[in-house]
Amino acid sequence: MRLLLVFAFAVAACSSPAAEPAPAPTATAGGATEPPGETYAVSMDRRARVGERYHEHTLIRSRSTRVIKVSGEVSERESEEYELELSAAITVTATTPDGRVTGYDVDIERLELRQGGASTDVVPPRSRVRVARVAPDEGDGSIELIGGGHLSDEQLDFLDDVFDTSLGLGDDDTFGTDEPQAVGASWPMDAAGARRELGDSAMFSDATELTGQTTLTGVTDVDGVRCLQLEAVLEMGGFMLPDLPDGAVVEHSLLRGTMSGAFPIDPSIRRLRERQELHTAMRVRLPVAGMTTILEVQGDEVETSEYRRLDAAAP
Repeated sequence: MRLLLVFAFAVAACSSPAAEPAPAPTATAGGATEPPGETYAVSMDRRARVGERYHEHTLIRSRSTRVIKVSGEVSERESEEYELELSAAITVTATTPDGRVTGYDVDIERLELRQGGASTDVVPPRSRVRVARVAPDEGDGSIELIGGGHLSDEQLDFLDDVFDTSLGLGDDDTFGTDEPQAVGASWPMDAAGARRELGDSAMFSDATELTGQTTLTGVTDVDGVRCLQLEAVLEMGGFMLPDLPDGAVVEHSLLRGTMSGAFPIDPSIRRLRERQELHTAMRVRLPVAGMTTILEVQGDEVETSEYRRLDAAAP
């Protein structure tokens, strides 16, 4: 299970150290230094260019359990655990006028599923897929094989885990700030804007609480590139579940996401590292005559990604 919002961060710093003498600099992660009091402009959404290419390596670890209890006794238990690992070269094929990606082609080196002690390829190595991103109020995005061919529902589910087809709010809109920030500073997310983005979702009720904040945690070097480190935490509680039977009552629901990464100060370079962790917990009382029946669902997912810029595609 994945969060409805896609959390990604790109940070650019445009300020420079003060010219007057300053106290001795403070060491930060990766051996870099950061003079006390220096501030950075936070700009999360960068303009993509058609033809831009990069390599992505992503690893997803997912675990979920589903338990049904009748009169306090476990009557049914299901669990699922898997790893999904992607290595691919990605080429941007279409953007909006302001540089948001609406389409990209993926040359998959390998997309491997590991589950139950077995390893399989979701699609054959060297497969090529085309991804179209669409705004939520305009329909669904798409993933299809380049050159034709059929993708099963199961293949599409796993491809959807690693490739984003939704063109929703930008990261600046949800997690950004207009004010320059020093290392250690935090600011609240735009919960109202995020909720408006999902305003038609059946998940929301009057009891739903959506909160979060972003923190500039440090300065570091990654692959020889000076980067800012950003971490965000989001919590959503009291949300509803779609497609429940009439009379079902959601007694508890919690979703907590943590996102962190290292992103170059140079605004021409895309993110280099990213990590997302997602925890969900739900408890639902089901309408079964004469019996107290409880459904408990719990899930944990960790996704780590590394990116490397490639030469631009030939015109």
